Amino acid sequence: MERVIDFRKYFAQNAGQGYLSTANDKGLVNSAPFSRPKVLDDGTWAFGMTARQSLKNLRMNPNALYLYDAGDYRGCRASLELLNCIEEGELLEEVRKNAERIVGPGVGNSVKCVAVFRVKNVRPLVGSAPFWA
Repeated sequence: MERVIDFRKYFAQNAGQGYLSTANDKGLVNSAPFSRPKVLDDGTWAFGMTARQSLKNLRMNPNALYLYDAGDYRGCRASLELLNCIEEGELLEEVRKNAERIVGPGVGNSVKCVAVFRVKNVRPLVGSAPFWA
């Protein structure tokens, strides 16, 4: 039986560093450090996006990989598919406020949209060991 992971709980309990990898329509890859995702009620993952290479790539190619390193070779790799970019509203304002609080003053203004992803597949960071242990 496959275990269902509560990713809200997982990311809240596992401090670490995330990285989002994207590729443009020609396959040129970009990776950038990213915060933990905001897990929405429907199970999708949301990330604040600045107007930089990751967002440019996602507008050409909706597929991405999010790598989360929780230390000691623990973490996960998640294959994602962009569903939409939210450019106004409560969720965007919440993400901007969190960026100000976590990253620093002025950072929230650089968040141009919230990218919402469908999680296609999640694997452990290393090997086949469970990442939720």
